[in-house]
Amino acid sequence: MKEKVLVVGLGYVGLPLSINLARAGFEVYGFDTHIEKIQHLKIGLSYIDSVESQSIKDVISSKNFNPVSKISNSYKQIGRAHV
Repeated sequence: MKEKVLVVGLGYVGLPLSINLARAGFEVYGFDTHIEKIQHLKIGLSYIDSVESQSIKDVISSKNFNPVSKISNSYKQIGRAHV
């Protein structure tokens, strides 16, 4: 069973952290209130210069990274997170 991690905030710290955790095999739920960020991430586009879009595409396709923007949609993920 994969360990589940919730990362709150997908900015210059949270997004790279989420990607690295997802690459390491964790199931990561990345939460951010900015809907545009979540929309970009879901189609594999980066909005941060130091993060390549291909890195996002890789972890999205592996199903290890799940970006979410609404608290109501995130309660299940938050409750399931180990870290």
